[in-house]
Amino acid sequence: MKTQRELAHEIDGKDGLLNRSKSYYMKREATRFQSAVVYICIFLLGILFLLATWGVFNPPTAEDMAAYYEYQYGEIETVEASTEVATTEMVEDTTSTTKDDPGASGEATEYSYVAHGQASTYGWGEKLNPKTSCGQDFNPSVVAIAVPRVLTDKSVCGKVAEVTYNGNTILAEIWDGGPNPNLHRIADLTRGAAEALGIMSPTVFTIDIKWR
Repeated sequence: MKTQRELAHEIDGKDGLLNRSKSYYMKREATRFQSAVVYICIFLLGILFLLATWGVFNPPTAEDMAAYYEYQYGEIETVEASTEVATTEMVEDTTSTTKDDPGASGEATEYSYVAHGQASTYGWGEKLNPKTSCGQDFNPSVVAIAVPRVLTDKSVCGKVAEVTYNGNTILAEIWDGGPNPNLHRIADLTRGAAEALGIMSPTVFTIDIKWR
């Protein structure tokens, strides 16, 4: 027969062992939870790093910005049957007479490209490729334009186009390709070209454009 003291000592020993087991189990679960939190944080940081890297090495193109302006600002100036205007009035290898050139004397001046339609702007602080489609360093202050023709024909790079908006005409160098032909726009003007025409913010507008 065990005495009461021996029985009490045996019970205390079992309780101590049980308490130590519970403590070990709780510590193990806490360690697992902390490890899971660390792995989740590392995974999320990895995703953020990949997104940031993608934005740095894959900046939006002029076509992307044109689509963005289409979504953000809509069609500020609407043109009836804009698709037909943009496609049917892009006439190449035509002949026209300029009235503003005193030296023309009524004689026909040949233009290789004449168009009337909608245009947009870019270079207002958004991320863009450091080089244009024609290989020049992009500078939004330069009076220049992007035209879809450059996307398929680099021979027009460097030509000077006459751009007319609201009665004002400027000379702008063709140095980039865009906007996306699916937008049915005939040109993308740099911020410098837009400001030269009196346009002080990103928008969509109607222009006349031609070059020799």
